[in-house]
Amino acid sequence: MKIYETSDLGLTASLLSSGFEVIKLIKAEKPRVNFQFKDSKRLKEIIDKYWRKELNVEPQEFFMHVKQLKNRIYNL
Repeated sequence: MKIYETSDLGLTASLLSSGFEVIKLIKAEKPRVNFQFKDSKRLKEIIDKYWRKELNVEPQEFFMHVKQLKNRIYNL
């Protein structure tokens, strides 16, 4: 299985809001945490939309994911 890894919290929350799952959190150099996703063509399309500022996600769901991610990070 190919893995996509990022430390970008906004991208990670956007991917979660788009229906993807974080499969693993990895402590990196402080204060960084890397988030891993199962790589796929659709994942890459969503990431490209994110960086081109073309991705739309539901704002309350996005904020909920940011809060959940921060909670997971602090509990590592």
